[in-house]
Parts: sequence; structure tokens; C-alpha cells
Amino acid sequence: MSKNLLCFLGSPASGKGSYTKLIMETFKRQSVPSVERMVTSDLIKKEIANKNSTVGREMEPYMKEHRHVPSELVVSTLLRNLDATWSNSVILDGFPRNLEQAEVFAQKTTDPDSFHTPQLKCIHLDIPRDWARAKAVGRLVCERCDFPYNDAKVVDGEFVWEADLPEKPKCGGGGCESLYPRNLIRRDSGEVFDKRYEVYLETERAVLDYMRDHYVGSVKEIRIRGGYRVMADEIIEETVASLGIEGLEMEELKQEAAKILEEWGS
Repeated sequence: MSKNLLCFLGSPASGKGSYTKLIMETFKRQSVPSVERMVTSDLIKKEIANKNSTVGREMEPYMKEHRHVPSELVVSTLLRNLDATWSNSVILDGFPRNLEQAEVFAQKTTDPDSFHTPQLKCIHLDIPRDWARAKAVGRLVCERCDFPYNDAKVVDGEFVWEADLPEKPKCGGGGCESLYPRNLIRRDSGEVFDKRYEVYLETERAVLDYMRDHYVGSVKEIRIRGGYRVMADEIIEETVASLGIEGLEMEELKQEAAKILEEWGS
């Protein structure tokens, strides 16, 4: 198995999930071939749902008790799915979640007796804590359809960016329009973000340090300087380069991403 793998690392509210979603939707609309997104939590649920899976039976008690699934099981499940896919390029969503997962993955993919030889790279979305906190607190969702909105205002010495709610709702159906904006509920509080950030510092931050040391030259640092429209072009460029995809019209990808962000109201 020789595949190009890419993971996004960053603090809560750095945009990891949103940028992954934007990239995959852009690739889909531009018919970019052989790129897949693998969500670790979905792979685990799929494995558990397979009643013939021994690994799934081992995982199930951990999931029921809301405990971390052992890294050996998570990594073995991921590697089996990587073996099974025809895609040459894979974006890993939610992996590695902690240092142990990163270490087990490295051990299993650098063993001289192993057939697994993926090329793992990482994009680190570097955002100041105060900016991330403002973004998190600004998150809103439609209580009927869960469509995301944001009214964050991020100021750091001078104006950085501000997310205004659209005059008309971007979501639709189910009576959303008639209730807007009363149908919007705030997803996070500052206290919730602070707890999540502490967990990040204790667990996920160590993954970044490990990646820098173990996969020398594989971590691309991107400093978040504004909202999605400001950062989308750079992140798309780095994603294409990290996955080793050639022959794409970069300007067309950027224009497509801009259209999607307009549709999303981001």
C-alpha cells in the first residue's frame, strides 16, 4: 500500500473539520479523482456494526462506556480500510487523536516486515487561543436543520475579521425561513471552549510535536490570519501539494471553493 495521507492538526475552533469539508466538496464538484476522506469515528462504528468482526466486538464495550478505544484497535482498523480503498490520496479526519495513536501508527507503518508504506503529512492550522475562543463562542446552528452560522467578532489590537449573520437564512425547509433568526441557538460557551482547549493541550498538542520529530519535513505550518474566505486559497494549495495531486487547475479549484463558501454563508 503506497498512499498519500494527510491529517489536519490544530486547536478547537481552528477550522479542521470545516476546511476538510470544504476541500472534499470542492474536489467533488471539480471531479478530482482518487481522493477520499476517512473519519476515524465512522470507521469504528462501521466495524462495531459488523457482527462478524472480532475487532468490532473488542471495540464495542469501550464505545458503550464512552471510553477511548485502544490505539492498537483504532490503527489496525484504519490500516485495513486504507488497504481496501482504491483512492491514492486520503484525508484522515480525527486521526491521530492522541500521542499513542501516532506512535502505534508509526510503528505499524515503518516495520520492515510490514506491507504498509503510506506517506503521512500534516497541515497544522495555527490560530491564537483568543481567536479560536471567539470563533467557538460565535458558533450558531439552526435548531431545526442544524445548518451552521457564526456571528464571531475577532479583534486583536486591530480589526481581524467579523462574521455577520446573513439577512436571509442559508438553510431551508421545515419552516426555517419564517423563524429566522429566532431559530438559531448558540453551540458553545466560553467555559466549554476552555475545557476543550485544556484537553487539547494535554493530549492532541503532543501529536503535533511528535509529527515534527518523527516525520521531519512533513508538517506544513499555516498561520490563520482571518476567516474562511481569507484562508481557503492557501489551504487548498497546501492540501493539493501535500497529497501529491498533479494536473489540477488551481484557479478553478479556488473559484469553486469561493462559490461553496458563498453558498454556506461563511
